[in-house]
Amino acid sequence: MRRCIATSKRPNHPRNYRKSAHRIPKFTLGATISAFASALGTANAGSRILFSMGRDGFIDDRLGGASRRTGSPALSVAVVMILTFIVVLVWSRAPGINGASLFGYLGTIGVFLILVAYILTNIGAIRFFVTRRLWTWQWIIPVLAILVLGYTLYSNIFPIPVAPYNIFPYVALAWLGVGLLIVFVSPALVRRIGLHLEENEGLHVEEHAGPVP
Repeated sequence: MRRCIATSKRPNHPRNYRKSAHRIPKFTLGATISAFASALGTANAGSRILFSMGRDGFIDDRLGGASRRTGSPALSVAVVMILTFIVVLVWSRAPGINGASLFGYLGTIGVFLILVAYILTNIGAIRFFVTRRLWTWQWIIPVLAILVLGYTLYSNIFPIPVAPYNIFPYVALAWLGVGLLIVFVSPALVRRIGLHLEENEGLHVEEHAGPVP
């Protein structure tokens, strides 16, 4: 749209503005749908994780309870949605913040954490399958994935971006620090979560099982 106007011989012609104005609602609708889908997906994932952790004794057992009427983790969903609403409400009051910038800021922080989660997932997969001698050469695939993810993470941090994007890696790092603190303070909780996940996802493998060809 900008290139169309910039290369036009008469960029200030009213017809160009009419064309641009005609396209703006479509872009806005697409961005709104994308933002809503992103919010819904992250709220669903966050509440499911909180539900699983609550079931294993994190903070309060009631977080691991489900609604008798719908069977959904209603309390976990409510907690995640309330916390999200508070963060968005408080941050939206900052000077110079609008909906688009706020979505971009939160999305940037989320991407840092997702990249770290993917890296740790691949490391966990290598440890899980290699120690059980289920992989021979297959470990190469997650190693390559770690390299790609690591480069993506690095390229989003260096060179140091302009403010306020330069502080977002530290925000993500602080959130990871909270997770590490929970791991060190309550290792029994972490073991329960791991065992429960192993049982629910069928990750238990007999030690005598042979390697994957």
